[in-house]
Amino acid sequence: MASIISQPHFVLIPLMAQGHMIPMIDMARLFAERGVINLGSQSALFKSNSHAKKWDFLKGYENLDILPSPDLLRKFYKALSLLQKPLENYLEKQNPPPTCIISDKSLFWTSKTAQKFNIPRLVFHGMGCFSLLSSHNIKHYNAHQSVTSDSEPFVIPGLPQRIEITKAQLPGSFVTLPDLDDFRDKIQEAESTAYGVVVNSFDELEHECIEGYRKAINKKVWCVGPVSLCNKENLDKFERGNKAPIDFQQCLEWLNSMKPRSVIYACLGSLCRLLPSQLIELGLGLEASNQPFIWVIKTGEELENWFVKENFEERIKGRGLLIQGMGSTKILRIGVRVGVDIPVRWGEEERVGVLVKKYEVEKAIAMLMDEGEEGEKRRKKARELGEMARKAMEKGGSSELNMSFLIEDITKQSTMIV
Repeated sequence: MASIISQPHFVLIPLMAQGHMIPMIDMARLFAERGVINLGSQSALFKSNSHAKKWDFLKGYENLDILPSPDLLRKFYKALSLLQKPLENYLEKQNPPPTCIISDKSLFWTSKTAQKFNIPRLVFHGMGCFSLLSSHNIKHYNAHQSVTSDSEPFVIPGLPQRIEITKAQLPGSFVTLPDLDDFRDKIQEAESTAYGVVVNSFDELEHECIEGYRKAINKKVWCVGPVSLCNKENLDKFERGNKAPIDFQQCLEWLNSMKPRSVIYACLGSLCRLLPSQLIELGLGLEASNQPFIWVIKTGEELENWFVKENFEERIKGRGLLIQGMGSTKILRIGVRVGVDIPVRWGEEERVGVLVKKYEVEKAIAMLMDEGEEGEKRRKKARELGEMARKAMEKGGSSELNMSFLIEDITKQSTMIV
């Protein structure tokens, strides 16, 4: 007769990049509140890695955000795979034993760990099901092969609405990188054997895409987000991510001097590797918009030289705040983002070149901040979606229930395995 697992034990393993770690940590907090995660010290896991000396060249670059060159990507992922053995040694000593692994999709080797312990592995995606379904269907139907030009639009098949895209707008996973293609194959293989997928989204936002994605991959999909809403206190919200490279009080005073809901917040993320020429176009568009803005940017030598040569900070003084270096979420909790889609593909910047011109950025901001009827409709819709997101995370909300269903499902699987 099979014994019953009295206490489920979820193990969460993030990819070392702020955009991946932050939502995973938020999700861990939600699981911990339900008693399915042990938050004890895990430093021994990393200290025990006897192979670490082989990868001393990565010392100081333990996070994708600060990796200086895409040439180190392969070595970075290879180094991460060395954590498999110490992780397994760590898990063998856990009481209660692990009943589930939730890991970033890039950590394909965790699939082998899950198989060793005979427990389910769930893949975590930080993006929503619209993006996941779009990427899946484009690959499945080879839709991008129907056009010859990078700028020629094609229809993404299998979506609930008609969406067109160009090759130039495709994410990095569509770019051929011989040095990483074998890793991608392993990631895809590990995803195919996963028990299910956990998504940082909520049912009310994209119900049709969630159902479409669930059907497309023929696996269970749990939407448990937006997980960032687990941070109720200001201190919790402020301390997420890297330390802000600006005095918080200075930023707050600047914001308080602006009209409410008038500030544009432009940030492309810590992994942004756009050409300096593209970033310059973005900066010029922000400047030309005549809207107050905060621009958080990860700079390089060429861009820094341009700022100095063009006296850019002096030109935007009083209306724009330039923050060079990635900061935490304390930088801004009010305002809206620039409504411009700029594809970011590490390793392909030279081929793509400048995709979004100054006037396009300026036009997008004007549409976004329009004080007329159309602009108010957009802001009203955004407020409604924000309220839906909050309700989804509350007691009895769709995401809160999905987390309960997820824990219940894994608990049943553990009981069957014993």
